[in-house]
Amino acid sequence: MGSRQQLHDRGHTILNRLINNCLLEKAGDDVKMHDVMRDMALYIKQLHFIVKAGTGLEELPSNSEWKKDVERASFMMNKVSEIPLSLSPNCGNLSTLLLKMNVSLKRISKSFFQHMHSLSILDLSYTGIKQLPNSVSNLETLNVLVLRGCCNLRYVPSLEKLEALRKLDLRGTGIEKVPKGLEMLTNLIYLNLCTESLKELPITILPRLSCLQCLVLYIKSACVKMNGLELARLRKLEVFEGRFNELIDFNAYTKSIQGQQLISYLLVMAPPG
Repeated sequence: MGSRQQLHDRGHTILNRLINNCLLEKAGDDVKMHDVMRDMALYIKQLHFIVKAGTGLEELPSNSEWKKDVERASFMMNKVSEIPLSLSPNCGNLSTLLLKMNVSLKRISKSFFQHMHSLSILDLSYTGIKQLPNSVSNLETLNVLVLRGCCNLRYVPSLEKLEALRKLDLRGTGIEKVPKGLEMLTNLIYLNLCTESLKELPITILPRLSCLQCLVLYIKSACVKMNGLELARLRKLEVFEGRFNELIDFNAYTKSIQGQQLISYLLVMAPPG
């Protein structure tokens, strides 16, 4: 896939091409699809997409409304409070599921992900969930798992089977320990563990994640110990944010990265307390 900078540049090239051809339009600092284009796209893909973003939904569609051929579903920015045990969509082709910003969502039943064998992108950011169901552990095709801003989240099940995972965002969650099996995610290129509640980061984990390009570990008040020499072994890092509690680790890391191609970094030396 190349470096993060190459991916960034390629993404902007694609966006500019779409804007120049009037398929997207600028909206301040953001980019959005024109309403007419969006309606046409949804009409063309109506058998394969379910898009009910920002419609005030208080519950997800029933099992019968989830067609077997559905590939992408978006229910973000709604008022869903619970995903009940009775809801277990038979969607073997579903690759993208967006539930972010359902701030009142507190519980997801264990059966909900049972038949989503092709799920690649799962975004549950800024919801009120307290735990992920254990069925997430079986989503072996998952590439992206976003849990950012889930401040009530305390439990994430084992990730050891999710070897395809490339992005894991746990920023702002309530976890105290990293999920079990994190060291097995050898294809991970993005990891964000910036959360005030995290109390432990086993030093044996990071060296296993040799493909990491972006690592965010900066935590203002937490006392997570980071080993400078172990961090230095991550030779593909382009973006790094971290806080060191020991001067020896800070010095070891800063010396070891001389000559490396870090594009962006934030290094803080601050003892605990």
